[in-house]
Amino acid sequence: MTPPLLRVENLTVVFSARAGFFASRPLRALTDARFIVETGETLGIVGESGCGKSTLARAVLQLIPPTSGRVFLEGEDLAALPPDALRMRRGKMQIIFQDPLASLNPRMTAAEIVAEPLRALAPELSARERRERALELLSRAGLPGTAAGRYPHEFSGGQAQRIGIARALVSSPKLLVCDEPVSALDVSVQAQILNLLAEIRARRALGTIFISHDLSVVRSLSERVMVLYLGRVAEIGAADALFRAPLHPYTRGLLASAPPLDPDAAREWKPPVLTGEPPSPLNPPSGCDLRRRCPHAKQQCAEKIPELEDSGDGRQVACIRWREI
Repeated sequence: MTPPLLRVENLTVVFSARAGFFASRPLRALTDARFIVETGETLGIVGESGCGKSTLARAVLQLIPPTSGRVFLEGEDLAALPPDALRMRRGKMQIIFQDPLASLNPRMTAAEIVAEPLRALAPELSARERRERALELLSRAGLPGTAAGRYPHEFSGGQAQRIGIARALVSSPKLLVCDEPVSALDVSVQAQILNLLAEIRARRALGTIFISHDLSVVRSLSERVMVLYLGRVAEIGAADALFRAPLHPYTRGLLASAPPLDPDAAREWKPPVLTGEPPSPLNPPSGCDLRRRCPHAKQQCAEKIPELEDSGDGRQVACIRWREI
């Protein structure tokens, strides 16, 4: 049986946070995340700021060391690979960052930035071959030929993101992680970059993790969606089912917070909010992390941390009362 492109098992990331001059406390940024991504599939990841979306992306790519859990790329355990082998596997999993200009080396031209990964990942290529491939990718990303010799500060944010996309694709990856790739761009430019990403995904049959705060974008691009809350998976399943009939109280609140597209309805709309503030990851509540903000919470919610369970329609939900509400 062919393994999925990406399989993540019980991925946990704990940081050490300072608590005074000499003491530190564990900060659990991600807890027991489990999911798969198939070739050609896009998994959207949504949740409030600080819920662990970017931490998850970087842990999957081994850019930060997971505290526990395992990440398999095409059935291969990345944590078990020696450093040299892991470095070569990085060519098969690439990331597009949120801030395009901050992710580019200001001392290198666009062509040099795109060609640079090939120095480590394809050492058999000559300098001329690396440059030719870089020029081809820049062109496919929608940049003119004159862009090759220009430096990052000479580009707009949208153009800089196109360079970042070209750089991510130059190694012919199989997994592409998009960490809020359009949130720093103007609305008109966002549409162009999203269309480019959709075209690339269709042409290359990439597996994609797409992280965004924009629920409408996630719904349009993703086959499946995962909802994170305080580092835990609240709900995961097919995008259509999740947006049509969310099961988890947090998913319901998150979707209800998006204004309607109809202008008339938007004038009357008032965003419903979950009561209270998200708890600190340094001092989470007992039981369910959402219980202090959830209108459906009961005493049992304080006594047990909910585990992901099958809903019967292909989704998984982490709420002990989801059948009742």
